[in-house]
Amino acid sequence: MTLNTRDTESKDIESSVTEFRHVITQDLLGKINALIDIEHREAGPDGPRGLHVSSALAGQIAEIVRSLPAFAALEANTKLIATKTLLVLNAKNKVNAHPLHIVRCVDPRVSRESHCRHYDSHILTLLVPLQLAEQSGPNGDLLVYLPSRPVPSVTRNIGAKLKHGIQRSLPFATRAFLTDRDVRTGRCVRVSCTPGSVYAFNGFISKHANLDIAAGQRRSLLIHWFDPGRSGGVSRAMRFARRISGNTSRILQRGKNAP
Repeated sequence: MTLNTRDTESKDIESSVTEFRHVITQDLLGKINALIDIEHREAGPDGPRGLHVSSALAGQIAEIVRSLPAFAALEANTKLIATKTLLVLNAKNKVNAHPLHIVRCVDPRVSRESHCRHYDSHILTLLVPLQLAEQSGPNGDLLVYLPSRPVPSVTRNIGAKLKHGIQRSLPFATRAFLTDRDVRTGRCVRVSCTPGSVYAFNGFISKHANLDIAAGQRRSLLIHWFDPGRSGGVSRAMRFARRISGNTSRILQRGKNAP
């Protein structure tokens, strides 16, 4: 995926990820992080973390980012390029064209979200780093596996999701060991992200994961486009379960904090 735009400077990373540098202003990043801080304060010090940032706030943050002409232009260009994969899938008439917005806020307490290899259900992923964790140790960087897989059938795609689901259930130490092995043997590349830049890749065919976090909190906005419906409903069910879990946790926490 190689892109050239007038509004942003782009750099191809190992032919799988394209970095658009200097897209989001530091002032806007500060405003976005302030909104996340408010939600975290409402949840309390023992409130939920990880993928439990509300979908409403994630959508609001996505629209704030889209207010920047540079981001709006690169999003439109990457969506256009992603339609090439749609043509290969021959799924233009049945693809889910609505974006999925997720904000991940991960700290050392959320090890369950680290070293979890997977493919996305969507074809295009735009990763927008909002805040980095401390750089003194593992900091949650993105890992992308090479080479990309061929476009899978529904059966093969569900099989891959089941395999990765089993790997996700392995102990943290085992998952971290497998990641370290993959990095040492060149099976994956580490993408060091910078707040203010945007990273585009095809998560449907590029397996990826994240390192764990030693200290601090890493915040990222993920915008997923074009779900071709090759997950047999598995991914949708998992997202629904996570959303219900997150909403229930927030309700219970608010009741706990009420006077």
